[in-house]
Amino acid sequence: GCHRSTSIWIKIPKLGIFWCDFSKNIFISFFRKIDIICVLKFFMESLFSASITPLASLLRPMFLEDYVGQSHLVAPGKPIHTFLKAGKIPSLLLWWPPGTGKTSLARIIANSLDAEFFHLSGVLSKKDDVIKIISKSQTNFQSGRQTILFLDEIHRWSKSQQDTLLPWVEKGIITLIGATTENPSFTVNNALLS
Repeated sequence: GCHRSTSIWIKIPKLGIFWCDFSKNIFISFFRKIDIICVLKFFMESLFSASITPLASLLRPMFLEDYVGQSHLVAPGKPIHTFLKAGKIPSLLLWWPPGTGKTSLARIIANSLDAEFFHLSGVLSKKDDVIKIISKSQTNFQSGRQTILFLDEIHRWSKSQQDTLLPWVEKGIITLIGATTENPSFTVNNALLS
């Protein structure tokens, strides 16, 4: 039975009784050990539900101290740590393999600086998306607030799309954090690389 509108008990024959809290993405097993296929199926189905946050997002670190990896950049005295301590970060290009914390680091940077954070996908976003962000970033710039545009898979953007960002990045109105798994020397405009 339900004891809250977002929580339910589920009985799955031969596997046991489970309590699910959809508002917190909690899935607890009672009485029997869970079959791993059942758990995976539950979480895969929940990934496509708008009301449930993916587990990876729930576990994403919020503070630099909780971030694991890339210690040559984030440890005390290292570049990103030093920039955050100073309260301002330049535009960055993160070239690391998939799943190594590029998105997490970008969010940590934005949270640490209280900057307005925009996340675009190089696959799904368009020039119009950037124009909207530029408008908001100009307002932020006038009020002294930093705007961070995280462009995931920047290597998927065409050279002309990348050119749209150039004047705003050069003026410091937008701080670009680009993420790529491809060699940026071949996929990112030279002007943005400099």
